[in-house]
Amino acid sequence: MAGGTMTRTRKGKPGCKQAWRYAHGMTQDEAAERCNSLTRDGEYLLTGKRISEYGLWPPSRSQPGVQLLRRLGHAYETSPNEPTDLLDRMHLPR
Repeated sequence: MAGGTMTRTRKGKPGCKQAWRYAHGMTQDEAAERCNSLTRDGEYLLTGKRISEYGLWPPSRSQPGVQLLRRLGHAYETSPNEPTDLLDRMHLPR
């Protein structure tokens, strides 16, 4: 622990969001397309690049919102909480 803070990372291993995408055999673009098919008019549309950025969070700065995590859960045919892990949930706003 340096400077009183502890950095938690996945040490190069895929996070839960990536693992769910891999388990469904989806590319980043396919996952974005699937999420976009679940959007309502006016909602933010995703790109494969954004799926990649969200898949690396945390510790990346691209934090997905709760609504997006719900969409990922639906896209991966599971509950909204399943595509997240403890590290993700520790960094979500309360």
